[in-house]
Amino acid sequence: MTTATCGANLYRGVVNYLQFFITPGCTVVVVPRDAIHTSTRLQWTSEEFFASGGVTTFTQRLGAVLGIDVTRIKVVAVYEGSLVVETQILDNPATQTTNANGTIQPSVNSYTELKTLE
Repeated sequence: MTTATCGANLYRGVVNYLQFFITPGCTVVVVPRDAIHTSTRLQWTSEEFFASGGVTTFTQRLGAVLGIDVTRIKVVAVYEGSLVVETQILDNPATQTTNANGTIQPSVNSYTELKTLE
C-alpha cells in the first residue's frame, strides 16, 4: 500500500487478504458484498482483447449469456497468461434491502438465483 490516507485499503483476492491503513479517529466499515467471483481464461492476447471492444464487449456478452444486466458485472482485472479476465457478478440491486443506518443488506436469494443458471 503506497498511500497513508485514513481508510486506504488493499485486497488480494487470490489469498483473501485485506489490509487497511488506520489513523487515530479513523473509522473503517467493512460490509459484505453478495457477489460471485469468476475467472475466465481466453486464447487471446491483450491487444486482441482490447481491439475487439475489451471490457465493454466482454461484459455485454457475459451479461447476455447469463441473462443479467451488465451493471451487475464488474471486471476486476485483465492480465496475460493466455488472457485472464477476473469479474464479480453482483447481487441484483432490486432485491437488496437497506437497514436503519443505510447499510445494504445482502439478498438471501441471489446465489440461489444464479445457481439455477448452471
